[in-house]
Amino acid sequence: MRINKIVKSSVLICLIIVILTAVGCGSKVYKDPGPRLQNQLKNIRYYFQQGYREDWDANFDPGERALDDRYQLLFEMWPAEARGDALYSIYTGDTELLLTTVLETTDKMMDPEQDLYFNKRFIRDEKERENFKFTSDKSMATYNKLQYQHVSYSFTQDGADWVGDFYVTMKGSKYYVIVWERKAEIKDKYHDQFIESISDYRFVGFEDEN
Repeated sequence: MRINKIVKSSVLICLIIVILTAVGCGSKVYKDPGPRLQNQLKNIRYYFQQGYREDWDANFDPGERALDDRYQLLFEMWPAEARGDALYSIYTGDTELLLTTVLETTDKMMDPEQDLYFNKRFIRDEKERENFKFTSDKSMATYNKLQYQHVSYSFTQDGADWVGDFYVTMKGSKYYVIVWERKAEIKDKYHDQFIESISDYRFVGFEDEN
C-alpha cells in the first residue's frame, strides 16, 4: 500500500511539473524589437527615444522651452513636404505624484478649469488655438506596447481649419503627450506615416534610476 501511495504521489508530481512546463513554454514575454526607423533621437535627460522618417524634418531642440515650471516642449517633426501644414510634437511634465493615473491626467487636460487644460498648456508660441473643441471622448490606444489615452479635437488658426489628436502616457510621476496636428484638408494624408512614427516611440533610461 505504501509503495502504491509513493508511486501515485510521484506520478502526480510529474504531471504537475509537465503542466507547469507547458504553461511556461506557451507564455510569451514581450521584447521590444528595437528601432524601426533609421533615424533616431535618443534623449536620456527626458527618458525617451523617437524614430523619424527620411522624408520628415525634425527640430531636435525647440529650446526645451518650459511652458511653465512643469511642462516642456521637447521635440517636433513634420513631413518635409507639409512644413507648416502638419506637426508632430512631444511634451513632457511631472505631476510629482506617483499615484496619479493617466486617466486622471487626461481628465485634467480636458477640463477648462484645470491648470493642465490642453489648450492652455500644450501650445506653441503662447498662441491658443481658436474655436477649439474636443471631437471625441478619451479612449485607449496602444502602440509599441505603450498604452495611451487618446483624444481628438479641432480648431482654427490664421483662418484655416485644423484637426488634432493627443496621446497621453505615463512613467512614474512623469507624463508624456504626443500631439499630432494637421490642416483639415490633409487630415488623413499622412495617417500611415504618423502611425509608423508613434509606433517607434519608446521609453529609455528609467532602468538606470532603479
